[in-house]
Amino acid sequence: MDLLLADHRHTICDAKYPVFTSFKTGEHRLSYKYRWECTGLIQMTFDSAIGALAPSPVPLWDLPQGTTAAFHAVYRKARVLLGFAHHPIDCTPGVIGDLPFVVLTRRVVLSEPRATTAQTIWKRRKVKVARDDRIRILRRLSEHPSGLSISDLEGDIRVSRAGPFDAILSLACTGLVCIDITGPLTPQTTLRCLPEQESGDSARHP
Repeated sequence: MDLLLADHRHTICDAKYPVFTSFKTGEHRLSYKYRWECTGLIQMTFDSAIGALAPSPVPLWDLPQGTTAAFHAVYRKARVLLGFAHHPIDCTPGVIGDLPFVVLTRRVVLSEPRATTAQTIWKRRKVKVARDDRIRILRRLSEHPSGLSISDLEGDIRVSRAGPFDAILSLACTGLVCIDITGPLTPQTTLRCLPEQESGDSARHP
């Protein structure tokens, strides 16, 4: 998360707006105005290419007209600004300050099946997973770098009170495993260990 220690003094965290937090936001609380923006932040949380999220160091009024929200992100180890907009906007020149600026529209964020899959997984984020079950899942995934399906892993949930399906999805909300959200959520949906997870969980604590 040290790549995001930029100056966030221009970011106004208005108490009247809801906030989003996840294992990728660290101590930051990300304000958003629209429900679909929260859906976008959930998708970013499950995107293995995005390593961290923080408030934008650039005030919203200095961004292209039509931008509804923006966030500072580490994307494939590079710092970028990720913005939201209801409709396509002119992002020319595409760089603000020294940061590349990329905008996701409402239509892109709500495209299916990605939106529903991400939201369905995120609803399991508070499900408790027993330590022994968690260790078993991580060990199995470390032995299969290409990943295993949910159905392959259900037998490893033996102690948790939650059902195997819910318990496995909960692990994806903690950053312990990576899950594919590009397709419909089924027993064949694939999970895998993050490369960083195999070397001390550095994705969560860089």
